[in-house]
Amino acid sequence: MLKRKIKNLCLHCYGELDFKRVCKNCGKEDDKSPTPPHHLAKRTLVNKKYVIIRSIGEGGFGITYLAYDLAFSRPVAIKEYYPSGYVSRAPRTNDVIINARENSIQFNRGLRRFIDEAKHLSTINKLDGIVSVLDFFPSNSTAYLVMEFLDGVSLKQYIQKKGKLDTDTALTILHPVISSLGAVHDTGLIHRDISPDNILITRNSEVKLIDFGASQDFNDTTKSTSIVLKQGFAPEEQYRTHGVQGPWSDIYALAVTIYFCITGQLPPESIQRLYEDTIKPPSTLGSDIKPAQEKALMKALAVLAKDRYKNVRDFERDIYSHASRKANTEKKLKLEDDKNLVQKAKPTLERISTAKPVQTEKRTISYQRKSLSETLDRKGRVDSIRTKREVSNKIRKLERLTSSNEQSVLEGNEEDTRKNSLLDQLFYAED
Repeated sequence: MLKRKIKNLCLHCYGELDFKRVCKNCGKEDDKSPTPPHHLAKRTLVNKKYVIIRSIGEGGFGITYLAYDLAFSRPVAIKEYYPSGYVSRAPRTNDVIINARENSIQFNRGLRRFIDEAKHLSTINKLDGIVSVLDFFPSNSTAYLVMEFLDGVSLKQYIQKKGKLDTDTALTILHPVISSLGAVHDTGLIHRDISPDNILITRNSEVKLIDFGASQDFNDTTKSTSIVLKQGFAPEEQYRTHGVQGPWSDIYALAVTIYFCITGQLPPESIQRLYEDTIKPPSTLGSDIKPAQEKALMKALAVLAKDRYKNVRDFERDIYSHASRKANTEKKLKLEDDKNLVQKAKPTLERISTAKPVQTEKRTISYQRKSLSETLDRKGRVDSIRTKREVSNKIRKLERLTSSNEQSVLEGNEEDTRKNSLLDQLFYAED
């Protein structure tokens, strides 16, 4: 029954095809356009509930598909980890295979980063300005990330159609992204690829930041930093393998995006500005930006990271000349909580202020400890405490063994064993 439903699924409106392969709902014929050989074929069933409709994008790290969720009857976007140049699709199967043995370490490193991206994004779902993650799972010797499907146009396409924007319009459009980016940074994740290409305006007038394929945990200093950048939007530290990247890196790209929206042009590349900074303030290019806003924008556009904002919320406060509504609400709630806390604590504080000071001697503390020890002996709880310690020590040993096993897996000779073991650890190990 399921195979028949998938076979007769209309790839245009997700209705049902008749015996002539014409949709009963929209009247369109079946989509017979060819699929690239390294892509998943149309109507491929992934994870027993997602039907591939077509590919909608491909980059250096993976392939993005439009798919249909059979369980919830909705379109979704599925991103497949498929590092270009390192892997290929096995003949007559959907399995991803590594082209050469020396590529396995790079594949596994990227796979771990891909899963980290999914885990980070799954903790920040339901943010106004960030695409939501619905699911992630291993399959076909690789991994998949399922996100909400956003139907709309990119900010770049919108500007190409409308022309450069006035400052209020640009800041209104970007506010959901700017407000949500602070929560993303709180998880330790930086996007590293913010640009008008990766900001989507949906048909429902929502604005979402998409494509976290280049994202990275900036708190983990043990991982090497890959050079991933979009020319014109990347700060100078992203051009260097040892450049220290953090929220300030996203703030620079965000500021360039605003600059592009309100001037219609890009500032000089950050790497060139290191030698000769010829950037022009937006007001000199005909923008209607206010002086306070321009000052904030130029600070965010500083060439050196030390001169930029370190926190996107500070940038938001200055560029909008007021804190976000959410920040005001949180501040108000905090003040109310503080007032309630003071009122509740007032009687206790009065008792403490009028009470006589109590002298505590060391022998009293010693006696209390001795009494507690005797009580534990009588109740037979000392053994249970010792048992807990033993269990804790065993857990630590297991964690060390798991860590050493993971290293041996990465350094082993069997590629399939490495991939399967790594996938199991990333998806099924307890956090």
